[in-house]
Amino acid sequence: MLEQREIIFDSDLNVEGLLFNGIKQKFPNHFHEYYVIGCIEQGARKLHCKGQEYTLLPGDLILLNPYDNHECLQLDSCPLVYRNIHIEIEVMATIMEDHFNSSVLPLFHTNVVSQSKEVPTLQILHRLILDNSQDSLEKEELFLLLLSELLTEYADYQELNTVASFELDKICTYLNQHYSEKIALTTLSHLVSMNKYTFIRTFTKSYGLTPFQYLTTIRVNQAKKLLEQGIAIADIAHSTGFSDQSHLTRLFKSLIGVTPKMYQKIYSK
Repeated sequence: MLEQREIIFDSDLNVEGLLFNGIKQKFPNHFHEYYVIGCIEQGARKLHCKGQEYTLLPGDLILLNPYDNHECLQLDSCPLVYRNIHIEIEVMATIMEDHFNSSVLPLFHTNVVSQSKEVPTLQILHRLILDNSQDSLEKEELFLLLLSELLTEYADYQELNTVASFELDKICTYLNQHYSEKIALTTLSHLVSMNKYTFIRTFTKSYGLTPFQYLTTIRVNQAKKLLEQGIAIADIAHSTGFSDQSHLTRLFKSLIGVTPKMYQKIYSK
């Protein structure tokens, strides 16, 4: 099977659609700053999410909140076929206010739904997105019906918890402000008055990622935003703390599944 990686931005729904077809890539521990709604169509995968372990099989639904740390690896020799949609926090907030009369963001309390009845609807919607369907009525109807089902069955309504503690909030703030710089472990541990080992252990326990994994995720997420603006990839690598363009490309693909060039292309149309 030839490997296929495809991503597209749908301007009618303001969401991204992503397709992996025939890949065997392992995805290291990371998080996204957006909601992910996806399904497995082929292949068996092992998902680790927020300290829980799941076996993913064809027909399973994946629901990720912003900042849910997760990693995924292959279990069998069958290449992965996986499709998902990404919904930015701001887009979800608008949807909740305009269509569900809520000013509070949803929080999925279930990350994996085995053999989900919602998968066929997601597959139809996703194909319309990737085919660049001009029938906005059909897409919006399917999208809102799907979202309504998912929110009713699998979501609560509360503030997203992106901060584990006040002390560790200092670290997150620092990393978000200084991600473009070379950051030393000594600097981070001093911010919270811990020795290096205690700091690494405490941070990892609270967030499910090591400080370096968290920083890498921030850098990749910042790179995504700059790619959407059409900035040169080499310049983005420099401004987001990567050593060079190849370093950015390698880590971007390892977390997002497509290269920076592929991702930027969908926003240049």
